Amino acid sequence: LTTYCASALLDHFEAEKLFLFGISPTVTAILILRTAALVCAAAEMICFARMKEFPYANDKSSEGSAGLLLLIRPLFNRRFMLTVMIMLLYNYAGAIICNFYNVYLIDVIDLSYTFMSVWSMVWMPLALLVMPVWSKQIRRFGWEKVLPVGLGVFSVAYFLNAIVTAETVYIVYPIIQLVCQLGYPCVSLVFSYLTYVNMPEENRTVYLSFYAL
Repeated sequence: LTTYCASALLDHFEAEKLFLFGISPTVTAILILRTAALVCAAAEMICFARMKEFPYANDKSSEGSAGLLLLIRPLFNRRFMLTVMIMLLYNYAGAIICNFYNVYLIDVIDLSYTFMSVWSMVWMPLALLVMPVWSKQIRRFGWEKVLPVGLGVFSVAYFLNAIVTAETVYIVYPIIQLVCQLGYPCVSLVFSYLTYVNMPEENRTVYLSFYAL
């Protein structure tokens, strides 16, 4: 709903040529949305600051050492690096494709933000329905066997992207969103805990910081 409202706002500003302080309608709408996001982020930070943090195990050998040097410690943990590499390659490939593809949809095909967000919202209940199904399969067969299946389903959407043109977009794009909502819950479930699978009990903040970088 938030994405749909933001998309509708941006399309409205562009259609009606609304602007502030001589800024283009698109940038004006984006600045308004970013201001709203800033307010939400401030509220989130306040909530995080008020949460109680529980103590965790520290590696005694690391006490007194330079903090930045600790960040390279995960490089020497082979099991941790192998699991993180799965997520790294996935996010790296996705980040390259998605940005250019969105530009193609908006600037070349002239697809509206509202149309894109509507179909994402329409199929969202499907993602909630298949989430327990993927969860059951993960518990039954293990993430190592189920994740490739989920990625295989999700990759169908990427292949369908190749046939999206101005003539086919209104037929193919809804199908792409449908496939995404079928496959992505599996990826999301596994990736939500995959970082912790081979993470040592000590200095977890270091390993999480390394993965974030």
